[in-house]
Amino acid sequence: MVRQLYALFIVLTLTLLLTSQAYSLWYGKLRANFTVSVGELDVKIGSYKIISCCQCSHECPETYSSSANLSPNGKRLTIIFENVYPEWRSYIGIVITNDGTLPAKLKSVNVNIIEDSEILNSFHYEVMYLGPYNKGDFARTVWSNIKCCDDLESLSSTSPPITFYPSQKIIAWIELGIDENCTKENNTLELEITLKYVGGW
Repeated sequence: MVRQLYALFIVLTLTLLLTSQAYSLWYGKLRANFTVSVGELDVKIGSYKIISCCQCSHECPETYSSSANLSPNGKRLTIIFENVYPEWRSYIGIVITNDGTLPAKLKSVNVNIIEDSEILNSFHYEVMYLGPYNKGDFARTVWSNIKCCDDLESLSSTSPPITFYPSQKIIAWIELGIDENCTKENNTLELEITLKYVGGW
């Protein structure tokens, strides 16, 4: 009787040890094979161009000029217009790129006047959104062929939010203007352009 109990004890002990080892190996393997993949959301201004309407209908004053600076990460475009005047108009074009691995949703392009400009109350802007486009699709019709403000009149805008996928692009043309009732001449206008976007899933 004692031998039978002893043998049963040995069998139960071995079974418990083998079961624990097998579970340990299975659990360790399960943990080793478990991976997490995280996507990247990366929307930026890829390129830009400035078109002054004075190139369409009349010559710019000699004192008028513009300059721009795109931040290294492509998240902010700063533009300075020197000596703008009443009834002045200009367009800024930007190519918005999805360089990430996730779909994105563009909610708006924001235009802000830097510092407290004297012409703030006379300044206005409107954004035209085009796309999304796959690589190269937009080049002629809504970008490279646009030489003058008149070329933009036939384009149809898309309303945001706009979902676009990795490697796709959105074109935004921003119309800027100073009202005719502005009493200030030879003003400096400094603008900051940024993007508002979220994940598009």
